[in-house]
Amino acid sequence: MKEDLQLHLHEQVSQIHGRDTSLVFFDVTNYYFESDLENDLKQVGVSKEKRTTPIVQMSLAIDRAGLPVGYDLFSGNNHDSTMLIPALENMKNRYNLGRIILTADKALNSGKNLAFLVENNDGYIVSQKVRGASKTFIKEILKEEGYVYNSTKTFKIKSFFRERKTKNEKGEEIILKEKIVSCWSADYEAREKHKREKL
Repeated sequence: MKEDLQLHLHEQVSQIHGRDTSLVFFDVTNYYFESDLENDLKQVGVSKEKRTTPIVQMSLAIDRAGLPVGYDLFSGNNHDSTMLIPALENMKNRYNLGRIILTADKALNSGKNLAFLVENNDGYIVSQKVRGASKTFIKEILKEEGYVYNSTKTFKIKSFFRERKTKNEKGEEIILKEKIVSCWSADYEAREKHKREKL
């Protein structure tokens, strides 16, 4: 009954409150069980809480107002990156969704997923670590030119554009045109330094 119930709730929210799905935000997460027993859905996988008990993967879409539109479940041994394309295709068809903006961390940030979004006129806001990136990218991030500081010099931010090549599901090369937003915070730097010293 999961899909029928979600569709019914979606229709009720649309009728009673009005639902704006012209822009939808999407992400995935997982949750764990206090049990060692596995089944088709509950499988041992990479847990966000670093647990070794079975987990279930869940994708969730929310509308402009932050209200859930729908969710899909995947077995816990699926990697986050493999859920994006089937979940989005299912939700777009089921709820007649408009443009989707993926908001995610590095787990969904694969070239294939980003190419899928761009080819479907969707978008993404994803985080990326500077460590391990290309030398050109790191050089641009570390260049002081373009940064704007707050009045106390405890935060700075800049943005720039870049193009990079990736491959879609068919193995075809495509170019991603991206706006990069880079920021630095004294509080964040102090917190990370404290974590490193603790380790």
